[in-house]
Amino acid sequence: MADIQLNNSMVEIRELNTKDYEELASFNANFPGDGRTKEDWLTRFQHWWEDNPAYDDKWIRGFLLIADGKIVGWVGSFPTLFKAGENIVKAFNGTSWRVLEPFRKYSIDLWTKNREISKHFISFNTTPTEAVIKMITRLGYFKYPWGGEKESYYLYKPNKYIQAILPPTLHWLSPLMSAFLILYQKVKIKLVKTNLTIKLLDINIPEINELWTRTSNRFEFTNVRDNLSIQWYAENKILLGIFQGEKLTAMAILDLRKNLKYDNFDLTLVDYWMDYEVSREYILSAIVKFCIKYAQENEISRLRFPHFSLGYSDTYKKIGLLNKKDDHPGYIRIPDFLKISLTNENSYFTLLQGDYGV
Repeated sequence: MADIQLNNSMVEIRELNTKDYEELASFNANFPGDGRTKEDWLTRFQHWWEDNPAYDDKWIRGFLLIADGKIVGWVGSFPTLFKAGENIVKAFNGTSWRVLEPFRKYSIDLWTKNREISKHFISFNTTPTEAVIKMITRLGYFKYPWGGEKESYYLYKPNKYIQAILPPTLHWLSPLMSAFLILYQKVKIKLVKTNLTIKLLDINIPEINELWTRTSNRFEFTNVRDNLSIQWYAENKILLGIFQGEKLTAMAILDLRKNLKYDNFDLTLVDYWMDYEVSREYILSAIVKFCIKYAQENEISRLRFPHFSLGYSDTYKKIGLLNKKDDHPGYIRIPDFLKISLTNENSYFTLLQGDYGV
């Protein structure tokens, strides 16, 4: 793709290539507010592209804003495999639109260059700022179906969360309130007893393909969950297999992440896929039970259970989890030629969309 020479002859936009990885990783690691190291970014690039089963050499990784021969901004993307009706297509997942302050006037030029690529694909944006939301909605992005505006959770170590809502003069109350909340949750939780077995999965087992083949027609529009895709999504995460006897009846991906605001760790359910011949309450009870035990063994403060579809809210309520408001910022754009209409019944989205956690 041709490079763009901007009005300032010393500033240009060009395609990102592998030879740029080292300099771009340093740029990202030193970008204001970024918490990753250069090595973290190099690992991320490898994961987004070379290790990605949806990636091939035809995919344009992104674009660099260059001034005086140095990177001063960039925007990227990576592909994922997406089931659209009877077809498997590549989805465009935008990431990392960032430009140094002195060059912000070129930000839209950079975005527009990426937009020339994304307009040909189903495109996701799941980490937009308020300013970005205003812009992308004008370009045809809309919120994809989600399970309402709440998220369920369980607090194993609630002290810091309680302190955050108390004035400093009342922090002395937090141990007492924490003890009460822990007791309240134990009384409130009502997990269904099951004969299911949960195992930490080797990411390369044939049962994953078997489950996907058996259940892939449940939704017209959703992420592909074959073995290679799950292996990629679950990199550096926890992959659970839920078995009924010898049969894999569901799988779940958990993300363990440091919560910088509270200086502790959250465990989040990132993805969940099941054989719908088994009750959702049955399977989610087993997952919640596993997560609570895992939190106890690993000193994890909070367990997060997003509502991927409308039925999750009722199921988590029956189980007895607490919930809070959570307006999931997931946006999608669908090219006109695909003629797709999304509903809660025909589509299923999770935290696999966009660049969350990858």
